Amino acid sequence: MWKYIFTKHTQQQFPLGEQLYALLEVFPDAFFFKDGAGRWQIINEPAKRLFHLEGIPWKGKTDMELAEVHPDFREIHEACIADDEKAWQAKQLIVVEEKMVREDGHQATYETRKLPLFNGNGEALRQIEWVGFTMQRSSCVPNRS
Repeated sequence: MWKYIFTKHTQQQFPLGEQLYALLEVFPDAFFFKDGAGRWQIINEPAKRLFHLEGIPWKGKTDMELAEVHPDFREIHEACIADDEKAWQAKQLIVVEEKMVREDGHQATYETRKLPLFNGNGEALRQIEWVGFTMQRSSCVPNRS
C-alpha cells in the first residue's frame, strides 16, 4: 500500500494556491481539506452546499464544533469524526459510505474517500476528503418470464 508523506520539498513543489482552488471548484463533488487536528481548512462550493454552510463560519472548526453550530447535521458530523479516525489509523486511503439528506430533502448515499497525509516524522499533517454521490441500487429484480 502507498503511504502518503509530505516533505518540505513536496510542499514547495506543489503549493496550495489559486490553481488548486480553481481546480476544486470545477468538480461537482464535495472536497474537504482538514488539518491533523480535524479542523476544516479548505472546502469547495459543493461541500458548502452539502453541509448547508452558506453564511456559517466553518474555517478552522472541527466536525464537533460544526455540529454545535448546525445541530441538524450532528449525526453526519459524528460519523465523519469516526470515519476520519479510521483513516488515520489505517494510514492509507479508505472508502466509506455515508448517508445524508440532500438539498431537495431526499436521502442520498455518498461514497467518501479519505486520504490521511503525514509529515516525514509520521505526524498527522492533513486529511483530504472527496465526497461523491453514489446512485442507489434498486432492490427490485425484473421478472423475466
